[in-house]
Amino acid sequence: MGNYAYLIKELDINKKFLQSKKDQTLYKIKYIVEYVKTGYLFFVKEKVLKILILLILCV
Repeated sequence: MGNYAYLIKELDINKKFLQSKKDQTLYKIKYIVEYVKTGYLFFVKEKVLKILILLILCV
């Protein structure tokens, strides 16, 4: 499993937020960051911290 697939699975991000046709890495980064910005994970501070750390490590 690639880093971004793992990240999406680990953080329980609903794949309907990631358009299947936009499968490239940059789009995944954009959507994961947008997912956090729009507040889907706002109430789970540990997961927000985790996603930021994993994004830094994956890039």
